[in-house]
Amino acid sequence: MGQVFALKTIEVPRVVGLPIHEGIKELSAKKLNVRILAEKEDAELPVGTILRQTPSPSDRVKPHYSIFLVTSKKPPVVTAPDLCNKSLEMCEEILKNKKIKYSTFFVHSSLPANTCVCQNPSANEPLTTKKVTIYMSKPESSLYIFPSCINENLVDVVEFLKLHSISPTITYTEGQPRHAMHFYSIIEQKPLPGTLVDLSQSLQVQILAKRN
Repeated sequence: MGQVFALKTIEVPRVVGLPIHEGIKELSAKKLNVRILAEKEDAELPVGTILRQTPSPSDRVKPHYSIFLVTSKKPPVVTAPDLCNKSLEMCEEILKNKKIKYSTFFVHSSLPANTCVCQNPSANEPLTTKKVTIYMSKPESSLYIFPSCINENLVDVVEFLKLHSISPTITYTEGQPRHAMHFYSIIEQKPLPGTLVDLSQSLQVQILAKRN
């Protein structure tokens, strides 16, 4: 009578969760081949952790059968873009396009208003929190409260206004001035004391001077 030969089969071991080198070692010991089917991004697991296997554990296969594995890999490292010396509008556009959260703080700086002075993290450094803090140059306010010039010496007031490139219109109670400016004091003024004025625009200042 002829003999019937039964081909021996092997039970597939479970290798999910093992590092790839340990999985290969265990499968090779069972005379099974290994094929890396794909890599899947996972920020938490160590690189090369086996995530899935085909055939499944406990399935029976022939010797030298190929076991297909899916292993883990780290996602691409997101780095901070270079924002220094860029305008606030440009910084916001770059960060929004990259879907990076950000916080904005304003600081005094010699750079033009709304220009990025520095950033944290620095350019090209890894974004571990996926958030950037940008420090922008603070816009200098052009709004000022106009001071009281009443009873101040005319010369002092004129010199003060000159510092701000303001040439006042001077009227004298006596009509035409008969003495040098330092002999006069201010008794009326426009704008009135406490008025909010914008020095970025032309400012008309009128003062009435009286002989001391």
